[in-house]
Amino acid sequence: MVNPITIISSRFLASNPLDLSIIRNPFTLTRGNYTVTDADGRVMFEVQGSLFSLVSRRVLLDAAGTPILTLQRQLWHLPFRWEWDVYKGDSKEKIFSAIRSPYIPYKTSLNVFLGWNTKQNVCDFKVEGSWFNQSCTIYAQDGTTTVAKMQKNHSVESIALGKDRFDVTVYPNVDYAFIVALVVILDQSKTREKSFVGDTALKCVEEILGQGIQFNEALQYTIEKHDATASGSPLPLQPLSFLTHQTRLKHIESREVNPEANNMPSAPLIPTSSNEIEEEENSSSP
Repeated sequence: MVNPITIISSRFLASNPLDLSIIRNPFTLTRGNYTVTDADGRVMFEVQGSLFSLVSRRVLLDAAGTPILTLQRQLWHLPFRWEWDVYKGDSKEKIFSAIRSPYIPYKTSLNVFLGWNTKQNVCDFKVEGSWFNQSCTIYAQDGTTTVAKMQKNHSVESIALGKDRFDVTVYPNVDYAFIVALVVILDQSKTREKSFVGDTALKCVEEILGQGIQFNEALQYTIEKHDATASGSPLPLQPLSFLTHQTRLKHIESREVNPEANNMPSAPLIPTSSNEIEEEENSSSP
């Protein structure tokens, strides 16, 4: 990239691609703490926050413990519209705002507006990706220039201890402190979404979407089968989701044909132990 992208400070620019690991520490009194290391394991940043903060206040510190940024979620917002304001150090000088809106399962979207962009008609940076695959790409304003990429690392430590790790590649001459702040905001937004919706409701939404995908695949297979039959071509292979959908349809049809099956009395219990058998025989004898 020819033109450097400096959002926080020029000291956070690297001439070569920079690989960072952002680790969320789950078992701490200050919920949402993160440690950021480079490829050699050296600590580059830390994120600290208070468990009892109503606005989810987070502070990004450099390796020397100096506050670089303050991340603060807006207290009042529309449902599923998470807006964060980011300030320089511990001051009230706004550097940028990040808005996560609207809530779409399986999809990651974050619009970033720099401090001078008060109208917010066009975002200055955009985060796009799939949270189902736990990955995303950060673009500049044009939507085609990639400035960083993130991929969640599924390790034994993350599964056993719940210690999530995000591997980030920051492109040359891009402010990597800015990129770290975006990843933290994105992770915090997803965490709050799950708490707001509730795990049960979220699973219902995801299941409905999954059924819709299965139905779409089944419909596509039916169309391809019809075209193959009409042209005399070999029939396409049935997708697994189509077979699952067929099984469900047969189950529904069988219940519609015999609606009294659901109201049939259950079979009597059969005693299994010797004591129960003896009691049955004694009760039946005169």
